[in-house]
Amino acid sequence: MPAQATILKNILSFTGLVVGVPASLPHLLNVNGTSVDPDLVLPDIVGGFTVTADATNVTVTRLVGSPAAVDVYVERWHTIEYVTPSGGLAAQIPFVVTGGAGGNEWAVQIWAKWAIAASTNSFADPWPQDSTQNPYGYAHMDADKNLPALQALAPLPGGATQAQVDAFANLMKHYEIAHYYDVGSLSVDGGHLAVDTYDIAALEAVPNATDLASCITLITAIALAIVNHGWSDVENLGQHFHDDQTGQTTPSSAGGRYFVLPVAPPVTLADCIADCNAIQQSMITHFSCAVPIPTISP
Repeated sequence: MPAQATILKNILSFTGLVVGVPASLPHLLNVNGTSVDPDLVLPDIVGGFTVTADATNVTVTRLVGSPAAVDVYVERWHTIEYVTPSGGLAAQIPFVVTGGAGGNEWAVQIWAKWAIAASTNSFADPWPQDSTQNPYGYAHMDADKNLPALQALAPLPGGATQAQVDAFANLMKHYEIAHYYDVGSLSVDGGHLAVDTYDIAALEAVPNATDLASCITLITAIALAIVNHGWSDVENLGQHFHDDQTGQTTPSSAGGRYFVLPVAPPVTLADCIADCNAIQQSMITHFSCAVPIPTISP
């Protein structure tokens, strides 16, 4: 039972949200000590979350591309406010505001990124292609969420041990698979048009590296997945807005279909080090081949 009798309004702060993992907080709404359902539930970011409520908790699930934090306003209408149409509003309560781009700058930015990504390179948008980017259009509407971590990761040194190389290769596998799941739409911030189920299955079937032999196998599999994934229609899934054709003249750092391992196949630990560093650079190139965040001006 709530400690304070009769609470009709509250604001709940959800932080550290993980995509796809529901998080619940008690809303404390009650009338004379009896817990009640909220009548109105309003997140401060419209879109990007699923929100439900009952007599005890508000539960928020973060969707792909949405922020990791959101505040949710909850309100139980006072009896004076319960002047409703004949028959009441029981079927519509709690009323949860969850979608719609109108009037919400964040949602408008998502729409703009999707529209620009879906255009061709000849489209006269204010974010033209950079010479280091994809010459035929953006592969993604949004840069990969793991791009900052990938960019901050130091390449393997020449004297790296087998254990260090194994851990590095396994991390590249993790980032690559996570990238394949990243999907956006006109209302959800994300990277792809569709989940790359083909390459997810292919990479997940390869065991993590634990020694030189398994490391060679994993590196080879990641390289193949990078090339396959770079073609938007190679598996007829249409994951990308446009094929990733970056790096045609620099295949060891190409982001997609033109990627080539410096040493293929790797044989020695030194080969694996060189190939892992190339994979990292390729992933950075590919993950960043996305529409810059538009600025919405009033």
